[in-house]
Amino acid sequence: MKSPFLTNPFFMLSFNRDGVRGHDLATNEKYKTVAKAAIEILHHSLTEQAANDSASEIAREAGLTVFADDSKDAQLWEDRKWSRAAYLTYSQMNLTYTEADQGENLELRELNDVRREIINSYTAEASYPLAQLVPSEKTIRLEIPPDTSPNLDALMKRRSQRQFSDADISFKDFSFTLYEATTNIRTGEESRLLGDSLFIFNSFYSWVKLYIAVQGVVDIPRGLYQYDPTQHQLRLIQEGVENHDIYSCIQYQSWIQGGGFCVFISAHWERYMWIYRHSRAYINLLIQAGELGQEIFMAANKYGLGGWGTPAVDEDMAASFLSYDSQQEDALYFLKIGQKP
Repeated sequence: MKSPFLTNPFFMLSFNRDGVRGHDLATNEKYKTVAKAAIEILHHSLTEQAANDSASEIAREAGLTVFADDSKDAQLWEDRKWSRAAYLTYSQMNLTYTEADQGENLELRELNDVRREIINSYTAEASYPLAQLVPSEKTIRLEIPPDTSPNLDALMKRRSQRQFSDADISFKDFSFTLYEATTNIRTGEESRLLGDSLFIFNSFYSWVKLYIAVQGVVDIPRGLYQYDPTQHQLRLIQEGVENHDIYSCIQYQSWIQGGGFCVFISAHWERYMWIYRHSRAYINLLIQAGELGQEIFMAANKYGLGGWGTPAVDEDMAASFLSYDSQQEDALYFLKIGQKP
């Protein structure tokens, strides 16, 4: 049964050693403690389960929940499936690392031994998931840049843009941008092949799957591809995508038109959760998604391209467009890269 209530999008929780605190941003009321029952009520509303009448009344009076029909802003927030970044930020406070139980005065060698033991216990249960590649009958090998050193002058002059030329970008600029932007992904994957189980903790971008919607690139047919950063190649998913299909995934933000390409940064949940075994560690993934977006922008700017990004991705529309299993992954962030008009 669907609940007639929504969690108040302005009621934020923070966690600390003394317990759970609350802050209603709409009224600026602060709560020193939040009872376990209140957390359960929030969970009921989030999972669309009907809470009992007495609990629902208490929750409404405290500002934890709102009537779905009476709160257009809250309903809009839920309907658009936007990440509740503020809620996530507050909920990640004071997360304790696994090795903290071993003491704070461990030397680096001892700490690494503890981490190896943790990883070995994980692998004893199940092996580390492999990176996922879509089956494809057509792949396109891309060019590797001769020089991957940063262009500091271009970096200082970098600006965001929401208008793009209709002109195609060159095959070289497209290839070089993707290669330089994904250096850290390859570094992480290569380190895990060295044989030391400790390097499995080198999790930076281990969860990333990249989808590229090519709109105008010389010698590459317009279409939807998965980008394999390890082999530096595109894997065709479908040919001939339309701009409408792309911007329907980002709340119909039609500024993505023009030449160049779009990038969907998606999370492979099994690979992410194998390492991060606590739901509150999710904030790390969001931070890394933003950092990868910036690396793509910086690489693009080096080759005279510009771009814009947005987290307003509709997960259901993106799953349908990108043809992935929404139980295994979700698109988190979107970028458009192209020439300046």
